Amino acid sequence: MDDQLKQENKILQQNKKSWEHERTKLIQKNDLIRIKIESMISRLQELE
Repeated sequence: MDDQLKQENKILQQNKKSWEHERTKLIQKNDLIRIKIESMISRLQELE
């Protein structure tokens, strides 16, 4: 039983690490897209 809990804990920790990594990637992607959109808006405003 103890080994099973340790194994389950290990799996959960790995999953957590994976989710944290994915979250970081999505935040970076979101920031990049936000910068691109801000740039597009700025260029459109210059056309007015």
